[in-house]
Amino acid sequence: MGQKALMKDLVENYDLNTAPAINVPKVGHTRRGPKGIVSRNTEGIDSPRQLLARDIKELRRVYDDIPNSALKELIELNKKMYPEMRK
Repeated sequence: MGQKALMKDLVENYDLNTAPAINVPKVGHTRRGPKGIVSRNTEGIDSPRQLLARDIKELRRVYDDIPNSALKELIELNKKMYPEMRK
């Protein structure tokens, strides 16, 4: 989880094939839905932790039906896999 284009620059040994991810519908992700589309703006994001926080916030905004427990699990997986997330 975390926008892969930026994650590979911010996280050492980032591998998009093994990185934590969540499956979401195209509407809201790549096609505009009633609540818009998830932000891809990376301005002002200097750390993987900032990127993850932004992405989780956007998922909550666009997909309000994603269980909080799933998002928390995603956050914990990122923290376990990438020490940079704890900074």
